Amino acid sequence: MHDETNLTDEAHRHAIERGEDVVYVLNHATACTFLDFFNTFVEYATKRFLGAKLSISHCAACEAGVEHGSVHAKQLNGEKIKAFGWDIGRWVVCEQIGDWMGAIPTLLMQRHTPMIMDGIGQACTYVVGDLFYAGAQKDATTWGEKHGFAQDSEEVKNRQREIYTHEIKHVAQAVVWTGWSTAITLGSLRLLKDETPIMVNAAAKVAGMATSLIGVLGTRAFNPEAARNWDRWGSEHIAEPATRILSGLLGIKNDTVEHVFAEQKNYREGSRWLHTEKPQSSWTQRIHDEQATTEQSRSPMK
Repeated sequence: MHDETNLTDEAHRHAIERGEDVVYVLNHATACTFLDFFNTFVEYATKRFLGAKLSISHCAACEAGVEHGSVHAKQLNGEKIKAFGWDIGRWVVCEQIGDWMGAIPTLLMQRHTPMIMDGIGQACTYVVGDLFYAGAQKDATTWGEKHGFAQDSEEVKNRQREIYTHEIKHVAQAVVWTGWSTAITLGSLRLLKDETPIMVNAAAKVAGMATSLIGVLGTRAFNPEAARNWDRWGSEHIAEPATRILSGLLGIKNDTVEHVFAEQKNYREGSRWLHTEKPQSSWTQRIHDEQATTEQSRSPMK
């Protein structure tokens, strides 16, 4: 009977973790979708800088050798505007396809190849772990001041560990999602008959990808509070409705999804450390379980 209870608890915990992963990836996709309104121009400017040309229709009068002066100029300008609109519109569409379709293989890898994701996460920790640790320390101190806790209090220390563990855990998801999103975007451009050499498009996408990573991961590292505010908006208006719809397809029960949303809200507000007399939630237990691993992963950087 005891073993059955443990198995049930373990299954519930894994279900919570999968639901939390879905919410995070959808939030990340939402954030990058917003950044795409800026990234598109960065990428398109890079593409043109590297020599990509607009695909302009041939002028029938020119080909026939007919003199048509100003008429030709007007037609040519009109073709340029039309070509620019189609070119940049195609890029925006492919960006959106990449953003949202990239979530699918990311979640599949998270669920079916956890060792690969853990390895990517470990590598990322060595690269950006100190930045995230400093950001968590700053954010926890601000949180402590807001709620009347001393900087060296247990509440602030627990809050710092919680923020660091949460953010560094999801770096691997952000990196893997970015890779898949880029590949899908480039493939979509080819399907929509973009004639630009793929290496030029790839270079342009790298420029946009760098903008996304700097914007999203930079915000999470240096200003976790702003990242959580974005997560709150993204969760309430986009991720939560989308996740409720997709939960059945992903094998996640509705009560699990609602539990994840409640835990996410507790995390954003740090409320579990304001009421220490309450029993630990599954998310709090997960924080403590992962804490030793994340602390050890930072040790080589000291």
